[in-house]
Amino acid sequence: KFIHEMKEYQNAQQKYKADIKKKAKRQIRIIKPDATEDEVENIMNSEGDRDALYREAILSSGVNNSIKTAYQTIADKYQDVRTLEQSLAELNKMFFDFALLTEEQGELLDQIEFNVKIAEDHIDGGNDNIKKALDDQIAIRKKQCIILLIAAVITLIVLFSLKIIP
Repeated sequence: KFIHEMKEYQNAQQKYKADIKKKAKRQIRIIKPDATEDEVENIMNSEGDRDALYREAILSSGVNNSIKTAYQTIADKYQDVRTLEQSLAELNKMFFDFALLTEEQGELLDQIEFNVKIAEDHIDGGNDNIKKALDDQIAIRKKQCIILLIAAVITLIVLFSLKIIP
């Protein structure tokens, strides 16, 4: 699910970037209608050239201060959008790193769970061995008692037969 969300985020980011490019191309075409496609690309790729083109168009047309202020506001907003785009790219990278760490730790947890199950099996086997050892110990004690009793009976029989005990 996390990877699906990351793909949706990347798609939205690419769509937003394409929209910004279209808007910038449209603005450049408005200011300089005779610009070739290569000039438009060069202006778009170079932030300074685009600002210089906008300033030149505004200043050469002798417009009033309200348009200059509007231009500066738009330029500031565009810079804010670029900063936001960089922040989102960093956030995307952090989420991706987080996903990798989570996956790695998931593998580690799987290994720990596997080792715990093996330990549980060994403990169960040990408990079975202890129970068997206790049962064997009880059986040996019974046999020792029987042997001791038989030895005592034989000793008494020998003592009675030799008439050591009347």
